[in-house]
Amino acid sequence: MVRRLGVGVVTDDVVRYLEEQHETILERLKAVLRLPSVSTDPAYVEGMAAPRAHFLQRLQEMGLDNVQLLDGGGHPALYGAWTGAPGAPTFIIYGHYDVQPPDPLELCSSGVPDAAADHRDKRHVGRLHRTR
Repeated sequence: MVRRLGVGVVTDDVVRYLEEQHETILERLKAVLRLPSVSTDPAYVEGMAAPRAHFLQRLQEMGLDNVQLLDGGGHPALYGAWTGAPGAPTFIIYGHYDVQPPDPLELCSSGVPDAAADHRDKRHVGRLHRTR
């Protein structure tokens, strides 16, 4: 069966998988939220290696081929390809594996320490965020 959720279409198999894997997916999310990955602050240069390694491993675990880092200057991009459907259209996912620096601290409202994750009001909060 196929059902509409928002603007997308999701099959029952996908919904069932997400429900069954909810805790595992949540733990993965919290692990990522705890990584000190502020790319714009030289104090966190070493911290950027952890999310890179995390996502490279996840891409490999998902069965993607040709998983690699792409150097374009600055922090490298991550790349992986799934070629299991020859002739099918290409689908690209683009996202960031870093966060904004917490400074200035007086404008932060979450109260979550840097590189920590918290669950409140059915929301997962990671890092401090600005209130401006």
